[in-house]
Amino acid sequence: MPENKTYISRLLLMFLFAFIAVCANAQSHNEEIKKNKKDLAAAKTDSVRMSCMNALCRLYADVDANVAVEYGEQALALAKKLSDLYGQAIIQQNLGNAYLSTSQFDIARLCYNKSLELARKLKDKLLQSDALNGLGSFYDGLSQYDKAIKCYLKSIKLAEEAGDSIGVAYTLVNVGVVYSNIEQRDQALIYYTESLNLLKLLNDKFGLGSVYGNIGNAYKDQKQYGEALKNLELSVKYLEETGSPAEVAVTLTSIAEVYFFQENYIKAMEVIDQAYDLSKKAGDVITQALCFCQKGHICLQQNKIEEGMEYFKKSFSIASGQGFETLRLALFQLMSASYAAKNNYKQAWDYERKYSALKDSLYKIQNVDQLHEMHVKYETEKRKKEIELARSNLLREQNFRYGVTAMAIAMLLLGIFIFRAYRIKKKSSELLARQNMEIEKQKMIVEEKQREIIDSINYASRIQRSLLPGSSYIRNQLKRLNKN
Repeated sequence: MPENKTYISRLLLMFLFAFIAVCANAQSHNEEIKKNKKDLAAAKTDSVRMSCMNALCRLYADVDANVAVEYGEQALALAKKLSDLYGQAIIQQNLGNAYLSTSQFDIARLCYNKSLELARKLKDKLLQSDALNGLGSFYDGLSQYDKAIKCYLKSIKLAEEAGDSIGVAYTLVNVGVVYSNIEQRDQALIYYTESLNLLKLLNDKFGLGSVYGNIGNAYKDQKQYGEALKNLELSVKYLEETGSPAEVAVTLTSIAEVYFFQENYIKAMEVIDQAYDLSKKAGDVITQALCFCQKGHICLQQNKIEEGMEYFKKSFSIASGQGFETLRLALFQLMSASYAAKNNYKQAWDYERKYSALKDSLYKIQNVDQLHEMHVKYETEKRKKEIELARSNLLREQNFRYGVTAMAIAMLLLGIFIFRAYRIKKKSSELLARQNMEIEKQKMIVEEKQREIIDSINYASRIQRSLLPGSSYIRNQLKRLNKN
C-alpha cells in the first residue's frame, strides 16, 4: 500500500488542472456542429464558407481532432485566397488547438506563432492576447511551465490594455493553474482570487464555477478540507446552472479527493461514480481516465490490490498518448506501490524508474526559479501600474482642487469688486443726495431773498406814489402855466 497518498493525489490534481480547460459539453458542441454544417451547405460566398469551416475546426478540436484539422486547413486556404489577415490569425489559433489534440506539437507551435505574428502585424492587442494565451496553454500542456507563464503574463498585459476584462480573468486562472501544478498554492490562490473578483463583477457564472473549483482544489491540497468542500460545492452549483456536465464531473472528482483524504472511501466512491456517469454522457474520456485512476487508488488504500490494478490498467489504456504525462506520472507511482504490496519488487522498481524518468522531464527546479522571477516581474509591473494610476488620480484631484480654489478666489475677488462698487455707488448717491439737498436749500434761500427784495421794491414804490403828486394835479399845473 502506498504510504504517501497525499503526494499521489497531488499528481492527480496536476492532471486535473492541466486538462480542465478542454472538458466540453459534447451535446452543446454537437448542436453547434450541426448548425455550422447546415450553414456551410447553404453558403454562397467564400467568406461565409471560411467562417463556417473555422467554427467547425474549433468545435471538432474537442470531438475529433483529425476532422478539426481538415476544416481548419480548408478555412485557412480560403482566408489566404481572400487576403483576410484577421481571419488567418484566428484560424491559425484554432488549427494550433487541433494539431495539439493530434499530438503534432511542432505544427501546433508553428500555428500559434503564426497567429501571434499576424496579430502583431495587424496591431490588434486583443488578437495578440488571445494568441499568447493559446501559446501559453500549449506550453502548459507540455509541462513547460516557464514558457507558459511568460506567455500568460504577456497575454494579461495586452488584454488589460485592450480592455478585455473576461480575457484577463480567464488568463489569471491559467496562471494560477501553473502555480498549482508546481505546488505553489499560495501564489495560485492570489491569482484565483484576483480572477474571482473580476468574474463577480462580470457575473460570469461559468467562470465563477471554474474558479471556485480551482480555489477548492488549492485548499484541498493545503488540507483545509472544510474550505475545500465549500468552494467545490459552489463550483458545482454554478456549473450546473450553466449546463456544463463535463465540468461538473471534473469538480466531482475533486470532491471525491476530499472524501478520500478524510478516509471516507464509501462516499468518495459514490461521488466518483457520479463523475464517471456525467463524463461518459458528455463523451469526456479525460475525466473517465481520472475516475479509473481514483477508484484504483481507493482500492489500493483498502488493500484491494488486484481490483485497484485493474482500474489502473483501464486508466492507462486511455492515458497512453501524448499530453497525459501528469496522469501517467501518478499511475507509474501507483503501479509501483501495487507491485511492491504484492512483493513483486522487480516490477515495482521498473515502474519506479519510469516514474523518475518522466518526473525529471516534467519538473525542473530551474523552472520554479524562472516562474518566481516572472511572478515578481508581473507583480512589479502591476504595482507600477497601480502607482501610476494613483498618481494620475492624485494629479486629477490636485488639478480639481486647484481649479476649485482658483474659482473660489475669482468669485471672492469678484464679490469684493462688486461690494466696493456698491459702496462707492452708495457713497456717491449719498453725496449727490446731500448736494441736491444743499442746492434745494440754497434755492429756497435765493427765492426767499428774491421775495424780500421784491417786497421792498413794492413797498418803496408805494411810498413814492404816496409822496409824488398825482397825474391830474400835474396836468392842471401845466395848463395854468401855459395860460400865463
